Amino acid sequence: MKRILVFGSPNAGKTSMLNKLIGTDSDVSKSEDGSAFKIKQYQPVIINSVAYHFFDVDGISKTKRDKLTFTEVINNINSLLQHSKQGFNLLIFVTRSGTINQSAKDEYSMFSDVITKHQIPILCVVTNCENFEPMSQWVVENEFLFVKNQMHFVKMVGTCFQKGGRFEKSFQPLREESAETVWNSILTTFTEQTIDFITPYGSSSMFAMDIWKNFCTWIGNEIWTEPTPDHMQLLSQRKSNVMNN
Repeated sequence: MKRILVFGSPNAGKTSMLNKLIGTDSDVSKSEDGSAFKIKQYQPVIINSVAYHFFDVDGISKTKRDKLTFTEVINNINSLLQHSKQGFNLLIFVTRSGTINQSAKDEYSMFSDVITKHQIPILCVVTNCENFEPMSQWVVENEFLFVKNQMHFVKMVGTCFQKGGRFEKSFQPLREESAETVWNSILTTFTEQTIDFITPYGSSSMFAMDIWKNFCTWIGNEIWTEPTPDHMQLLSQRKSNVMNN
């Protein structure tokens, strides 16, 4: 089985892409809000007798940061940890064409620099490239901007996964082309063996605490790095769950 973690900012197009790749029909959120580290797993897709298991992690917008609760984040980090214990073969970073915003840079840094520490190859899927012919032209013209922002990938592809509306007849063939492009990229970039990025920390609890501290810095909530007694009790419970599972 190949395990693939998909991440990116809210409304980048992750769900639309996964619906097409996997053949599902999950609701596409129109909200700017994401729930930090909330993870969703999909049923594996079998290709040439190999199972590909996708995991979609919620992004987080600037608006949502002020609405997050301590319990929500801790529970989601714990869930992410549980799903990550077997490692991954590939990360897919999904972003929209246009200006590289701070949210996208923050999402990339959290998963590449902090969580996996550059141990797993990252494929970049750029959505909303329907106005370029070919769609890869957007990547050709803008790849240098990602490098300039210290965002490095094994491969970048331009895509369109939009659906419905008055332009559906134009979108449909673009979705087919995009799905084929992404699948071909997945098949040529994943690692043969899953990469365990938790063990090098020394323990699962150390891994969780490192993510927690970096996340608090990311959202600008240093208060959470000095938890209240109630928070400490919750952290202790989650730590016990991590070590026992």
